[in-house]
Amino acid sequence: MYQALYRKWRPQIFDEVSGQEHIVPLLKKEVADNKISHAYLFCGTRGTGKTTLAKILAKAVNCENPNNGNPCNECESCKSITNGSNIDVAEIDAASNNGVDNIREIREETQYTPARSKYKVYIIDEAHMLSTGAFNALLKTLEEPPEHVIFILATTEFAKVPATILSRCQRFDFHRIPNEVIEKRLKQVCDSEGFKEDHEALTLIARLSDGALRDALSILDQCASGGSVTYKRVADITGIGDRGYLKDLAAAVAKESFEDAVQAIAALEGTSKSLETVADELSSYFRDILIVKTCNAWQGLLLSPPAEWDTIRSFSECFSVQHLLSLINILQRENDNIIKSANKKIELEMTLFKLCSVLNKAFVETKPETVTVAKPSKKAPHTDDAPPWDTDSNNEKRVPESPKVETAVKPTMIKDGDPEFWPEVLASLHPSLSASLKRSNVAVKDGKLIIATFSPLTYKTLSENRATISEIQEKVAGISGLKLEIEVKKIDEAGEKSTADDNRKQFLKNAQNFMNK
Repeated sequence: MYQALYRKWRPQIFDEVSGQEHIVPLLKKEVADNKISHAYLFCGTRGTGKTTLAKILAKAVNCENPNNGNPCNECESCKSITNGSNIDVAEIDAASNNGVDNIREIREETQYTPARSKYKVYIIDEAHMLSTGAFNALLKTLEEPPEHVIFILATTEFAKVPATILSRCQRFDFHRIPNEVIEKRLKQVCDSEGFKEDHEALTLIARLSDGALRDALSILDQCASGGSVTYKRVADITGIGDRGYLKDLAAAVAKESFEDAVQAIAALEGTSKSLETVADELSSYFRDILIVKTCNAWQGLLLSPPAEWDTIRSFSECFSVQHLLSLINILQRENDNIIKSANKKIELEMTLFKLCSVLNKAFVETKPETVTVAKPSKKAPHTDDAPPWDTDSNNEKRVPESPKVETAVKPTMIKDGDPEFWPEVLASLHPSLSASLKRSNVAVKDGKLIIATFSPLTYKTLSENRATISEIQEKVAGISGLKLEIEVKKIDEAGEKSTADDNRKQFLKNAQNFMNK
């Protein structure tokens, strides 16, 4: 019967474990020195080797001929544990055996000595799934276990494990396995199995596995069914499709062409590409462009395969840092909305519209009173190394001009009267303070900005926010060129009282009319 690669290539000794160098030497030394703990807690994401190391540890403590802490895999104890026939080593799935009765059975079994081995080993997988009652039932046994019993708890969510359990275990945190380590292991498997592989294909598998070597081997198993592992085959089987659409979308954003972006998405509908992942992958693509633009030694930091590096380097000349940050911010913010949306295509298209309009004031993250962003020129001079996604009328390559950030231009003089810039100032303030100012009279007179109010409540609000009003000075100075202080002026007491009385009378009149209807 065919055996899956992740089972066939599961490590059988400590030295074969990949990517957990901070854990393996400690466990080997404990076994070699015979200083074995009664309880271990292995924490980490899926596919990082928790259960594998638990089984190796179970073999090592029961091995008849250990070799520097490693099990020999040749004695009867090692063989029986490997094939699952050793009754002294039990692997329990806490997801389906999480009740008090299941733990009570274990407690009763621990009272008896091992039948064939030196230790009884209980491997409890997904331990965080145990109920509160089950944890409480396990606590006493875990605190004072018999000398012949070892517990190994494995979990992907250690935060759900009670502190009383954590304090009684030796805890080991498993790291995500680095991509280069996964690639090396995949290369070793391909060479041994006789698979023909592309380096880019292995790089893609490592990136898709998200640090889980087991997942990487499962993907390799699928893609190697035809005897060769190519980038296109991996992309088709995993559903990510050809990554050329990322270049098309990035080019559409650089040109601010919503039409091109929508056409690129329409072309994906005929493929196996999931629209749910487009925003996430495009975010990673713009992240790589940002890394190239801001880092000198960027080669080892990119998530994209080497075949795309030249294109990414070309794109880095088409975007400013601020532009890229805005694009990534929008994609990260909208990604959840796309996943949850009933119509993912429409949600994705609206996100792309925002990306193509990011240079418009409506979508710029920075406040309009401090900076303005110039749109890229539609006619950039021809360069020899311009990317191939755009041509002008003469069929020459051209690159969208990098967006530039420029400070707002100050007018040379402000005339007396109503300040035209005032709506921009109000838009930048807190809504409550903005509402108070909207109820006030504002005018420029003799080089001063005068704010007058007839309402005692509004006057009180403005008086209590003098620190904020001082910030308005800077905003006004930056937008209008006014350099004098902003003053909040109170109307004379008689006028204020008269206006307040009139307002009160009008309110009572309106209320009476409403009641009479």
